[in-house]
Amino acid sequence: MLWYNQTMEELTLKIYAKINLVLDIRGVFEDGYHNLDMIMSSCSLYDEIKATKSQKNEVYMDGVLQNDKNTATRALDILTLAYGYKLRIDIKKGIPMSAGVGGSSADAAGVFKAYSILYGVETIYMHKLAQSIGSDVIYMMQGGPARVRGKGELVFPIDN
Repeated sequence: MLWYNQTMEELTLKIYAKINLVLDIRGVFEDGYHNLDMIMSSCSLYDEIKATKSQKNEVYMDGVLQNDKNTATRALDILTLAYGYKLRIDIKKGIPMSAGVGGSSADAAGVFKAYSILYGVETIYMHKLAQSIGSDVIYMMQGGPARVRGKGELVFPIDN
């Protein structure tokens, strides 16, 4: 689920947490990642992400500048390498950290969605980049009920 408010220079997104309703480990890929088959859904917790077009990349979480270990910072850096545009990102955390509900993936997904909306890059072209940040990022970019397979790169929406 995604909510946003936009002008030409900035937008604010709500990226919702996720819960795994069903999780089946189908094996292990040669690279060590699990082959997963899951049913996921968004829940009411969310992070609010404000993105503003900028001359340099900056990511703040609850007012604190983040380093390159932060998933949102990594997402923004990889997008800038691929497409050249820059953003200032301000994240207001509402999803608890380390709770297993996709908090860091939500932040990275918010960066991808904001980049897509502000700069007109279709999210489908960002999937390989998103997958390199984290397994849940592609799902978090769309949210809602979905069947998620593989390493998380195969997302099939489910009608409510």
